[in-house]
Parts: sequence; C-alpha cells; structure tokens
Amino acid sequence: MEEITYDLTQDKYYEDIKDFAQKLVVKGEENHSKIINDFMNFIAAEEIEELRDRKEYIFEFLSLGVLANLYLNDVLQTSKTSYLFMRKLIEFKAKYSKLSKIIDVLQGFLNTTLLHSAQRDNYNYEFVNKDDLNELIIWLESMGEYQEEVQRFKNWQKYFNSKYSVKVSYDLKVALKFAQWFQKQGQARLSQYTKNVKTFLKGKQNKHLWRQDILLRTKAEPEYHLNMLGIEIINQVQRKDFLETEERVILAPTCMRDKSAAECAAQETDLGLQCTHCDRDCNINLIDSLGSQGDFEVVIIDHAYSFADYFAQWREQQQTGLIVIACVPNLLLIGYQLQRLNIPAQVMPLNYCGCQLHWCEKGVTTDMNLDQLLVTLREDPQEKFIQMSIFND
Repeated sequence: MEEITYDLTQDKYYEDIKDFAQKLVVKGEENHSKIINDFMNFIAAEEIEELRDRKEYIFEFLSLGVLANLYLNDVLQTSKTSYLFMRKLIEFKAKYSKLSKIIDVLQGFLNTTLLHSAQRDNYNYEFVNKDDLNELIIWLESMGEYQEEVQRFKNWQKYFNSKYSVKVSYDLKVALKFAQWFQKQGQARLSQYTKNVKTFLKGKQNKHLWRQDILLRTKAEPEYHLNMLGIEIINQVQRKDFLETEERVILAPTCMRDKSAAECAAQETDLGLQCTHCDRDCNINLIDSLGSQGDFEVVIIDHAYSFADYFAQWREQQQTGLIVIACVPNLLLIGYQLQRLNIPAQVMPLNYCGCQLHWCEKGVTTDMNLDQLLVTLREDPQEKFIQMSIFND
C-alpha cells in the first residue's frame, strides 16, 4: 500500500501523540498561563459559554497562530469582496441543498482563485494586528473548511476587541511564536507519520486545482499535526463522559470496505449502512464481528453525508457513546462538531487516507488500529487482549 499523505500503521503513533499533547499543555501553562487565565475570566464574566477544559483553550490559542502562519499570506492578497461572496455562497448551499453540485463547481473555481498557493508554506509571520486577525477569521469562515474553528476563534475575537491594540498585537505575536515552536516540535515528533504530505502536494499540484475540496487536499504538514494533536486533547477531555455511556456505536467510513459500493451487501438501516459479513477479509467485517459479541454496534457512513446533520440524532444525550473513524485532515472538524452537539464521543484516525472522493481516482481500502479501538472502548486497556483472544480463536 502506497501512502497518500500520512501513515499511522506504526503502533508507536498513539504513544507519541499522547506525549506530544502532554508536552504542549506543559509549554502552554509555563509560557502562556496569564493569557489563558485572562481569556477564561473574560469568557466567564461575559457568560459567553460554560467554561471548558484549560487544555482546549491552550490548543485554540495555538491554532490561531498556526493558521495565521499558514494562511495570512492568502488573506492579505485577497480582496474582501471575494471572500465575502464565498461566505454567501456557503450560506446559499446550506439553504438550497438540491443545488449543491452546481455550487460545488463554483466553490472549486473560487477556492482555487482565492488560494494563492496550492502548496502551503510556513510564512512565520512576526507581527499580526487586530485587523489582520479579524480578516483571517472572515477568510477562514468564507472558505467553508473551518466553520467549527471559527466559532471558537470568534470568542477570542471578542476578547481581543476588548483590549487595547498594543496588547492585542503583543498577544498575537506570542501566539505566532507558540505556533512556530509547535511546528518545529511537530516536525521532530510526527514527521515520520506525515513524510509524504509534501510529495503529494507537489506531485499532484495540477490535480488540486478547481476542486471544491482544494483546501482539504492542500493542507500542509503542520495542519496534519494540528489535527492529530487537537483530537488527542479533545478525546482526553471527552473520555470520562464517553466511558459512562451505556451503549456504543462505531461510525466507520465507506472507504474501509473491501468491496465497491455496487458489490458490498451492506443493508440500509435508520442509522446508515449495516454490515452483512459478505466479505470475511473486509475491515468493516472485522470490526463488526467484534461488536457482535454485544459490546457495540457498527454503522457505515457515506462520505457524502453532512457530518453535523448526521450526528444531530444523538444530540444532547448521554446514553450512547460514539466512536467516529476518519482521516487525519477531518479529525478536528468532527471532534468539534461532536463536542458542540454535546455527544459523548471519541474520534479515531484511519491509518491512512484513500477514498475516491478526495484522495485518489481508484480509491484505496483503508483501515485503522484495531488494538487501539479496543483500548478506546474500555476503561481497562488490558481487556483488549481478552477480546482479541476470543476473536482470533
């Protein structure tokens, strides 16, 4: 199997990302605790939201810096009229879903026009002011790929708008330096898993153009690392609530099937497609066979679904815990959506991406770390060996 952008088939990945998350929190507390404290006090005083875990706010502060480093160049080269039109187009698509295919074509054209480089580079900005931040947030919202991040960044925008410009510029400079530290650390700690991203971007440069998903396909290595780190932090925060649920449902993407959509015998249910075990070697069958012992249900979800709309059926309930399996560039989006809907969940990465819709013409059957799945399902990790023993027999 030739990896497309990333490869997590090494078992050491989960240990590495856990260590990196711990390192990030320590770094954030040591260097940025005053900013985080001030921001959290502002959130509480203004009653903007119920306070979340400090780790999440540290990560949001980091994310601001990383996305500014990667995209501010595009923002500053684009007329505001252009990306405001893009935002209207996204709103129109949400309202008139039957026209989505036509709008996708328009988005592909405009996204390509508004992205001045199909290969993201680290521009390492040294200075960002309040106006730059406001433009960055509008641009991210207009591109349609960062709706969940934008909702969180808007809280930071309110916070910074309450401060003097000099203070804002200083804090944003700190965020940029934090991002530069992260990018160096990410390269040292995680590049072994994402070493093919640059090759993919360069080798398929012309194939990215004019696609509605150009922003997804052209994410740079630091964004892969940001998704890996972010979902590790969200999973840690959500872990207790997930373990307290009575029922478990695993949502697996169609790209994990060994057969094509036409050949697969999965049956449609109210939740989605359900495996009928038509292929012994299929990765979905392997997971579903474990679930048939009574621990969890497996549902196959199509890439065409709107994740947020699909997840809404479990909104504001604490009985069912979800495990959602997805490719790395989508991890943070899904994690944020589940959290916003107040759904106890864990989000796990595919070992590599390979769906026809986004990554390759012929498609590659994907898989995930089965041992890690069983660890995620249980409070006691040692139980996984019992399950694997039963299955192997």
